[in-house]
Amino acid sequence: MLYDLADPSDAKKLTARLARLIAKAGGLPRGESLWLDVTEKQRQTTNQNNYLHLCCEFLGYHLGVSKECVKDEYFKCAANPDLFVYRETDKNGRTFTRLRHSSDLTKEEMTQAIENFRKWCLDYCDGFDFPDADDYNDCMRLQKFCERLRGQQ
Repeated sequence: MLYDLADPSDAKKLTARLARLIAKAGGLPRGESLWLDVTEKQRQTTNQNNYLHLCCEFLGYHLGVSKECVKDEYFKCAANPDLFVYRETDKNGRTFTRLRHSSDLTKEEMTQAIENFRKWCLDYCDGFDFPDADDYNDCMRLQKFCERLRGQQ
């Protein structure tokens, strides 16, 4: 469960839940434990995510592939393998390649990943470039273009 500690309602809910868990742990038989994993998350912003999806959709139209293909193959595997690609080995020794979810990135990691993707596109997609994320007018034009193409499918 995620709690936004800046939201007083969420903070109150978390405090109540922790109190219940602490009480539950106090009633456990001797030698048993109740573990809790607390992780602080600062995810990418909605704007970053929207911008990434817009860029992936636009490049997908340009290359004739899906937005999902662009995100997985180009954004994650080609432009950002250090951030997204990892190997996992099962009990039988078989190794699998897996992709990290972009939703697991911090804001800073997402900023770097998008910048890497833009540079990669310039180098490997015939100089293909996207507008800057903070260029509102160009991003709106790009969004309008993608919406028009979506309507033609």
